[in-house]
Amino acid sequence: MKLRLFLPVLVAGALALINVTGASAQTIKVGHSDNQAHPKHEAFVHFARLVDEKSQGRLKVEIYPSGQLGDERELLESLQTGAMHLTSVSNGVMSAFAPQFMLLDIPFSFSDSESARRALDGAQDILFTDLDRIGLHGLSIWEQGFRQVSSAKKGISASADVQGLKLRTMEAPLHVEAWRAMGANPTPMSWGQVYSSLQTGIIDGQENPLYVVTQEKLFEVQKFVSLTNHIYDAMPVIASESWWSSLSDDDRKLITDAMAEATSFQRGLVDAAVEKARTDLAELGVEVTETPADQIAVLKAQAQPPVISRIRDTLGDAPVDAWLAVIAE
Repeated sequence: MKLRLFLPVLVAGALALINVTGASAQTIKVGHSDNQAHPKHEAFVHFARLVDEKSQGRLKVEIYPSGQLGDERELLESLQTGAMHLTSVSNGVMSAFAPQFMLLDIPFSFSDSESARRALDGAQDILFTDLDRIGLHGLSIWEQGFRQVSSAKKGISASADVQGLKLRTMEAPLHVEAWRAMGANPTPMSWGQVYSSLQTGIIDGQENPLYVVTQEKLFEVQKFVSLTNHIYDAMPVIASESWWSSLSDDDRKLITDAMAEATSFQRGLVDAAVEKARTDLAELGVEVTETPADQIAVLKAQAQPPVISRIRDTLGDAPVDAWLAVIAE
């Protein structure tokens, strides 16, 4: 008799526990296009750990790296439909969805990472404005570090060294515009063609964050690297607006706080990767040149006007002037 009375109570208690656990567990679906060794993936893993801790296991982050859920354009489209919750994409792809991100492609905007980070953290209202109209919500700006120039010929110690340089660029019109204005011969090219094109001399050089030269073994065909800091390579972290608006105020704060910590972590990873790459390049016999500030000023004067003019044509004067004011500060 006692056992028969006890069993329904036991079963009811177990079912209640299952129902509570099932009802409270929420999954945050994250997708990105980079591999698991990339600072972006490591930062999302850190973010997942923080969310789990802060929510005491109530929120769980599932991460799908290496383009498992699609390329960067498809990932943003998945956010718009609510099929996915979070991603981080290259700025060029983001600009195709929200033209204000073109502002980050103004060359020579920053001389160092600290000033770039302060500007971006303090001006996200310019970059993230109106994203909700296209089903997106901005959370943070991650990065890959500054883009630098590698070459098979010589380092850039004077602005004249850029003249005629056959330089691979991303397939980004503003980047092409900038390098053409500086006198280079920019060649937009998909990444898969770059190594062989450098090897055969179709192009003289390429531009990318410093650690790409070591990770992709470009040092085998590039013996000169110039620290030009011409573009701060941003990777916006974007959420689905429909998902974001469905969250409670407490959960939004929890995720915002976790993202702020993950952003600091991500930037630290990039700093470490850049520093290691610089040391490794020296050991590999690559000549690393710091392009002098006065020569950077010459290149800036050549590159900025046509790029800014093109952005004004797209965005109008107000956002461009607001962004330039942020940079000036």
